Amino acid sequence: MVSSWKHPFKVEDGEKYSGLVTLAIESIFFALSVMILVRKIVGTFVENSSSITSFFSGETSSSTSNPVGFNVFIVFFLATFLASLVIIGIILLVEKGFSNSNRNYLNLANEVAHKTSSVVLLNAVLFVHSLIVSNASANSVVLIDVVLGLISMIWIIGILSVVFELEETKIDKIYVGLVIYIAHMIVIAITGWIVINHYASLLTDLISKLI
Repeated sequence: MVSSWKHPFKVEDGEKYSGLVTLAIESIFFALSVMILVRKIVGTFVENSSSITSFFSGETSSSTSNPVGFNVFIVFFLATFLASLVIIGIILLVEKGFSNSNRNYLNLANEVAHKTSSVVLLNAVLFVHSLIVSNASANSVVLIDVVLGLISMIWIIGILSVVFELEETKIDKIYVGLVIYIAHMIVIAITGWIVINHYASLLTDLISKLI
């Protein structure tokens, strides 16, 4: 891990499942950060809504429990981890379709994880920040945006570098990279759509209860 942080593009042979473990660790940190941040935001919203209700009604309103729990961690962990596995699978298919590569899935996962292992550090920063932040200030939002931007940039560089390092391709490498990038964005869009639709009804129910 330390070696991959120092020299991301000097891929070394590791354990068979080291890449999958690295991707899982990244997904765990990210999912925990999302769960903690969303729980704090929703908790503040519920508390403020209860205070407003009490002010206008003159009565003590019954407290609404925070609906954000461990289920949020499970959903975001599975979404992040499975999306990364699908993207690696697509890269492998495109690679085999446009070149003579004989690399297998685990080897490709290890290479991608090695090149993008600094994402673990960024996710750790995001996790620590989610623990210590108390409110969604401007500085807090900027830091989160910067970290997420760097994570996205490193991930895209890592997956596209796999294509550009191929020795021979049936079409120009830039077009192979474009196919992978478009497929990557489609997977991200589908994953986001699934997650948003999963929580849309829960958000509606929460607002209805508060009203």
